Amino acid sequence: MAKNNRPMTDIYNVERNSLPIECRWLHRLINRRSYKLTVLTIVCTLNIVDLLIDWYFLFSKTAILKGLVFGPPPYDILLAMLIFCIISTFTSLLEIVQTVRDTCSNRLTSLFGQITNCLTIWLEDFPFLTLNLLIVICHDGEVTYVSIAKAAIGIVAAFIRFLFILLNKWLIRHDYRRKDRLSYFFNTISTVGVVFVLILSISIHVIASLPIDSFGRIHLESPSNFSRVEFARQKYFRNVGLFVRSSNDFDKYIYLTDIDDIIKEGQKTIIYSMNEKESIFCVKQMNQTCFIELNNTNIDLYDKPLTNKLINYSITFEFQKPDSGYLLGDIHYNIMRCDLKDFHIDGDKISLHYYRFKRSFNQSKSSVVYTQYNNTYHYYDVENDFEPIEHVWRTGLSRCTSTSSLNPHRSTNVTMNDCY
Repeated sequence: MAKNNRPMTDIYNVERNSLPIECRWLHRLINRRSYKLTVLTIVCTLNIVDLLIDWYFLFSKTAILKGLVFGPPPYDILLAMLIFCIISTFTSLLEIVQTVRDTCSNRLTSLFGQITNCLTIWLEDFPFLTLNLLIVICHDGEVTYVSIAKAAIGIVAAFIRFLFILLNKWLIRHDYRRKDRLSYFFNTISTVGVVFVLILSISIHVIASLPIDSFGRIHLESPSNFSRVEFARQKYFRNVGLFVRSSNDFDKYIYLTDIDDIIKEGQKTIIYSMNEKESIFCVKQMNQTCFIELNNTNIDLYDKPLTNKLINYSITFEFQKPDSGYLLGDIHYNIMRCDLKDFHIDGDKISLHYYRFKRSFNQSKSSVVYTQYNNTYHYYDVENDFEPIEHVWRTGLSRCTSTSSLNPHRSTNVTMNDCY
């Protein structure tokens, strides 16, 4: 077979003249040096920004602590994010290197460049956006200008990638059947991937910008007026109280205060007193109220002189404002024995827990339950009086199981008030 000795310029002219007239201006455009340098700049910028966002997103999620309502994402989600961050680092570097080579060679995207572009879309953009979507549907939205900017960048990046594929591969290259079936395959896969990336970016933006309240209604609010804490108070904190477990029964609890009250006041101190020999306990906020346990079921008010001294415990609760660790803040507490301030108090001695009163609960909140028709008192019972907080704190559009803490966190950083 005779060797084709025609110079490349002649071949280029033949291919250019064989193009339809309406495509020739596009052919001239993408063969300009300035166009290739522009593509190189955009590809490098997009990949670097993508990498920074991916790793920042991973580190921001690993920094989340167990606070009110929200905790860190599940371990398998974090592990998948780490794996795809590592993969995306390699694919992004490959795409940058290949784009530099194509630009230096003054040629259209090579087959290897098409492969790296396809890998970047399917091994970086698509899986990471999918994981982001799984996290977003378990949250109540992030109505901030930053989140809107992130979504906008993702949508713009998808459009730019699609435009490059359209210009370089579909409108210009009419010789797939004659020369390069693999190019046709990878460009088709890349196009499908870009469409999915665009759909995911728009979905994440819409879901993140439209949180749903406790009644299932879309909460429309501008970023400047949206308060996550106020939104959470209406959806998650209403009628959620802090309870101390009875010393005699794991399923019996004594009411101390509401989460909402601690958030409003910032800090709150309660005196909890016990006389275990006589089965007496007292709760004091403004005024002290004492009760005596009659049997495993019933208790009664106690207003007689005590034969044994009460042991008083001062419990100070403090609201930790939302930050990158505690998405909706957290409740920290510190505890001390009033007569022995350096005495170590074991966590099982005074156990605290969040519970929400059942919707059928229609009496005023007090330390214990008062039954009016027979004038008796009894402890709050887990089965009869509460809705489990893990059911109340189902989060986001898909009502995901909360990964938060079901108890306030003990912290020595909370400043103790004197016993009063």
